[in-house]
Amino acid sequence: MTGTKKISYIEQQQRTIKGMIAYYCKKKHQQGQLCEECKTLTAYALARLSACKYGENKPSCRKCPTHCYAPNKRKMMEERMRVVGPKMVYLRYFLSAYENY
Repeated sequence: MTGTKKISYIEQQQRTIKGMIAYYCKKKHQQGQLCEECKTLTAYALARLSACKYGENKPSCRKCPTHCYAPNKRKMMEERMRVVGPKMVYLRYFLSAYENY
């Protein structure tokens, strides 16, 4: 596998978050780019992932003993996951298309 770089777990989580929020925004807010609310949430989520005290041993957010999101941001993220989560089986290969959305 020449040229393939293995990404860290945190990087993988960040890509997934970015893709999920971008997909949600495109479908729900129907703009040509991320709306301000989704931009803010993306930046917040990426910062929280970068600062995770568990690092590469991070459990899934649902199973994590330390909830690091503020209540309003957590509610926003839950809404996006509720909408996009069931589609993840089909979307996981296509999320990279939303990485630069």
